[in-house]
Amino acid sequence: MAAASPPQVRQQDRTDQGEPGTGYEEFADRSVRLASAFLETLITCGLLDAVFVPLNTRLAAPEIQR
Repeated sequence: MAAASPPQVRQQDRTDQGEPGTGYEEFADRSVRLASAFLETLITCGLLDAVFVPLNTRLAAPEIQR
């Protein structure tokens, strides 16, 4: 599978977030990698006849167990 190229974004430091040196370009790169990994997992589960169930990590443990 060909990796998607990250969208063109302007380079700007997010110093207001307390993370100097972390710019929008790095954020776009990480987002593309995460999306690619998610899609790869989804397709692999389909090939294995497995069920892919992404969980909402913001749920409390009792809510996930239901």
